[in-house]
Amino acid sequence: MSAPRVSFEFFPPKTPEAEASLWKTVERLAPLNPEFVSVTYGADGSTRERTHQVIESILTKTELKPVPHLTCVGAPRDEIDTIARCPPASTLRLRLSRSVSAEIACGCVSG
Repeated sequence: MSAPRVSFEFFPPKTPEAEASLWKTVERLAPLNPEFVSVTYGADGSTRERTHQVIESILTKTELKPVPHLTCVGAPRDEIDTIARCPPASTLRLRLSRSVSAEIACGCVSG
């Protein structure tokens, strides 16, 4: 029997206290060797800058594989293209179907 495969999702902190809590959480969860950790965007991409700051910090400060959410709502095409070309090489894409509101298609994309 193989070991369970896990991943964790983090939310970008809004305050210095929340940032300290985030890094304590990252340190506690890292020994569980997750396949990846995702960092979410707020509604309509409202935390986009904080998301990318957290991703960059995870890349430079840990051995974890960060996978940012990529939300296209309210983002100019050139920004999306830039994000898609930058490390890390994976993004988490979420698509809400207009015909079936509960249907969510997601996947990790490499390259």
